[in-house]
Amino acid sequence: MKPAGAPASGFRGPPARFERQIRERGPVLDMSLVQSLYAPLLEAQCREGVTCERDLPYGEDARHRLDVYRPVQGPASLPVLIFLHGGGFIRGDKAARENVGLYFARQGFVVVLPNYRLAPAHRWPAGAQDVAAAWQWVQQRIADHGGDPARIFLGGESAGAAHVAAATLVRRFQPPGGLRP
Repeated sequence: MKPAGAPASGFRGPPARFERQIRERGPVLDMSLVQSLYAPLLEAQCREGVTCERDLPYGEDARHRLDVYRPVQGPASLPVLIFLHGGGFIRGDKAARENVGLYFARQGFVVVLPNYRLAPAHRWPAGAQDVAAAWQWVQQRIADHGGDPARIFLGGESAGAAHVAAATLVRRFQPPGGLRP
C-alpha cells in the first residue's frame, strides 16, 4: 500500500535540480526556463516501437496538418486519441506534444496530433471547427493508419481543451451526424 500523498505509480515529479531552478525564479511563470530544462529530456525520449506520419493535411489552411503516431507492433485496429495542444489560442504546435504521441502509442493507441488555426488571424470558433474537421479526417482515414473509427477519444490541454469542449458541446460546430463513431 502506498503512503498517503504518494505520487501515482511511476510518477516521480520533476528532477530535484529542475524544481530547485524553477523555485529560485519565485512566483512567476517562466515557460522559457521550464522548456529549456525539459528540452534535452524530450529530445532523448524513447522513440522505439512507434512510427509517425507527419504533416498529413486535414483541411485547406496551412495549419491544417496532423501527425499520426502508431505502435509498430499491435492489433490492426487500435483505439484512437486525438489530442490538441495548448498555447493560449495564439501559439503552439503539435510538434511540442510529440511526447503525448509517443507515450500513448506505446500504450496501444493510434494518436493524432493536429495543429489548428491560431488567433488573432483566426477568430473563434475556428479552433472548434478545426476539431470537427480533424474528427472527420479521422473518421474517414484512420483505418488506413491502424485505428478504429468506432473508438475515438478527444483530449487537449489549455486552449486545445477549450476547442475540444466547444466542438463537443456546441452542435453547430459538429459535422453531420455529430462527433460520434
